[in-house]
Amino acid sequence: MAVHEVFVINDEVRTLISHGATMVEIRAAAKRAGFCPLRYDGLKKVLRGLTTLEQVDSISYVEDMTVSVEGTL
Repeated sequence: MAVHEVFVINDEVRTLISHGATMVEIRAAAKRAGFCPLRYDGLKKVLRGLTTLEQVDSISYVEDMTVSVEGTL
């Protein structure tokens, strides 16, 4: 089962990068644009019974996975 992480650089993110923004600022902009971390995608697939937590743990790491009110696991 493939687990994906795609980071599309939109105008906001491009501007932040070109102005030397912090990772925190860039990550926030990416989340606003719909970015989904690798682990988040893997955990959704665990909940759907498509893979195991052990497999997700082997290809990703735990990070701050704060989800906005609009987001769901």
